Amino acid sequence: MKYLFGILGAALGFLITWKATWIMENFGRWTWFDENIGVLGGSRFAYKVIGVLVIIGSFLYMTDLLGPIVVWIFTPNKD
Repeated sequence: MKYLFGILGAALGFLITWKATWIMENFGRWTWFDENIGVLGGSRFAYKVIGVLVIIGSFLYMTDLLGPIVVWIFTPNKD
C-alpha cells in the first residue's frame, strides 16, 4: 500500500511542479514570495519547490527512509 501512496504522491508532486502557472492563476499569488524571492519567479517558484518536496517526500516514504530522516533532523545534537 505504501508503494501506491508513494507513486500517487510523486505523481501529485509532478503535477504541482508541471502546472505551477495554472495553480498560481487559480489559487493566487503569495505576497511574501513575490516580495522576497521575486527575482527567481516568486509564487511560481514556491509552487515548484512545494512540488519537488512532495516528490522527495513520496520517494522517502516509499523506501521507508522518511521516518529515520525525520528523527535525524529533529534529534538534538549531543555534542
